[in-house]
Formats: sequence, structure tokens, C-alpha cells
Amino acid sequence: QEVARYQRGLVRGAVKEWRDYSRRLMESPFRMWFVWMDQRKRKRADQDRLVTAYTRTKHRKFLWNIIRGWRHQAVYGRIAGLYSRNDLMKSLTEQKQQCKMMEQEMTSYMSSVNQMNLLLEENTKKVKETEELLRKKEEKARELRMAMHHCEQEMVKMQSLVDCVQQVHPAVAKHVEELQGELLRK
Repeated sequence: QEVARYQRGLVRGAVKEWRDYSRRLMESPFRMWFVWMDQRKRKRADQDRLVTAYTRTKHRKFLWNIIRGWRHQAVYGRIAGLYSRNDLMKSLTEQKQQCKMMEQEMTSYMSSVNQMNLLLEENTKKVKETEELLRKKEEKARELRMAMHHCEQEMVKMQSLVDCVQQVHPAVAKHVEELQGELLRK
């Protein structure tokens, strides 16, 4: 009985381990995927919250500037004196900085364009050289095909000559074949 109890305990333990193993095997990758997706969703929600807060702030400032302009125009009849000297100087310095940055970018773009033009010219030269080389090779191939065709016709002519000699003088043809065999062995 004790052996049976021990065996049943072993079987229960093995079955429990087998179930736990299969659960770990299936749940672990899906758990990692769930955690990864949850982190992405939270990050996306945080980003959306920041973007909406920023756009609301920009919209509120825009509306405030419009209302301030209307109020200033209602009181003074014009908007020209609405901006202070500091605001104007600040916008002027910002525009100067932007102009300098644009000039720097323009010079870098111009150098890039010049380099690309040089590369284009080099590649155009290479293409022309390659086309010329291809044309020469095609011409050489045409010449070789013509020479091969001429050689084939000469072979046919010589074979017909040998056939005629063999019909007229069989002994001479046999002697020529023996000489040809000796030449091929050397």
C-alpha cells in the first residue's frame, strides 16, 4: 500500500509538472507580448495627452491674442502699438537666426548639388565608355561569327572534295586518312 501511495504521488507530481511546463511554455510568450503592448499603449496615451495639452495651449494663446487685438482696436482704434519694443526685437533676432540657418543649409545643399553633378558627369562618362566597349565587343563578335561561318563553309567544301576524291581514287583517300590519323596522334 505504501508503494502504491508513493507511486500515485509520483504520478500526481509528474502530471502536475507536465501541466505547469505546458502552461509556462504557452503563457510566457503571450505574457511578454501583453506587457510589451501594454507599455506601448501607455506610452501612446502619454504622447497623445502631451500633444492635446500643447495644442490646447497654442489655441488658447491664439484666441487670447485675437481678443487682445480686438480690445486694443476698440480702445485705441488701431493695432500698430500692440506689440512692445522687446517683442519686436525678439522677433527680429529670431528672424536673423533663421536667415543664418537657412543660408548655412543653402550652402550645404549647394555643395551637395555640386557633388551630385560631378558624380553625374563621372557616371555619364563611364556609361559612354561602357557603351563604346560594348559596341566594340559586339563588332568583334560579329566578325568572329562571320569567320566561323566562313570556316564551316570551307569545311563543307573540303569534305565534298574528299568525298569526290574517295569516289574517284579510293587508294589515295585511304592514304590521306592514314596520314590524318598520324597527325592527330602527334
